[in-house]
Amino acid sequence: MNLAGTGGCESEGVSCAPSKANPCDLAPSVDVGSTVEGPDAGAAAPAPALPCLSSNNSNESDKTRPLSSYDKRRAEMVYMTIGGLIFRHTVNRLAFITLTFPKQVQDKRAAHRQWNSFASGWFRERYPEYCLVWERHRKGGLHLHIVAAVPFDVRTGFDFAAWDRARRESSHGKRGAAFWAATRAYGASASPELRALWTELREAARRYKFGRANCLPIKKDGDALGRYLAKYLTKGNGNSAFPREDKGKRRVEVSRAARVATVHFQRLNTHSWVWREKFKVWAASRGCDSVDAVKAL
Repeated sequence: MNLAGTGGCESEGVSCAPSKANPCDLAPSVDVGSTVEGPDAGAAAPAPALPCLSSNNSNESDKTRPLSSYDKRRAEMVYMTIGGLIFRHTVNRLAFITLTFPKQVQDKRAAHRQWNSFASGWFRERYPEYCLVWERHRKGGLHLHIVAAVPFDVRTGFDFAAWDRARRESSHGKRGAAFWAATRAYGASASPELRALWTELREAARRYKFGRANCLPIKKDGDALGRYLAKYLTKGNGNSAFPREDKGKRRVEVSRAARVATVHFQRLNTHSWVWREKFKVWAASRGCDSVDAVKAL
């Protein structure tokens, strides 16, 4: 299991990184034709445009339906959480982490138990501010994406151009001299703190029986990252990869320290204003002058 770059992921706002111990760990191992594991991880085709938060334009499946109000609020809650992390820590101190399972785990209860063990035994103590989103592959396998605040700068000096070259070379299915030169370049550009994080996370993931563990600095801006994570919440909407038993299961986890919003809010627009006015008239017709009075009916 490689931490950095293994199945390297790079996308709107994210880029991968290598391990120092072994030259093989420096390489993003991408199987041509396999399902993309992270944001545009070694994909041969260009990544799709970022989605609108209020619609599902993922190409994972044609079986889609309009997003519910809850889905929209949940996506916006993720977007606001990422904004809060950036406001408190800056984009330089955020890491994008992807955890996979060594075998294709489809049972969400089992996957949650494994994550909870990892989080309570190791992750939360070290990185108390984070936002996590679960994702299923087209075949149903689960993995998770985490944006976590770290106590040091992981972004400054990182050679994103070299990473891009390594990813492109790997996507051809051959690892020639150009690939290894680019791999050494972006590996050498990582700060000592980021390298230590790769090693620590890789060892912890192996100890808790996860598969690949990628840890990346944010490539572009946090706005793109927030919308990218929100996309994962719309991909399963009407997608056959999300089985019926997933209904009601948590697809987002925000740590208490990172929480800036919940899904329990209502947009202030014309429709909500009209509803509130009608509700006010209805409550007055029944002699209710407070929420408690309405609840007592």
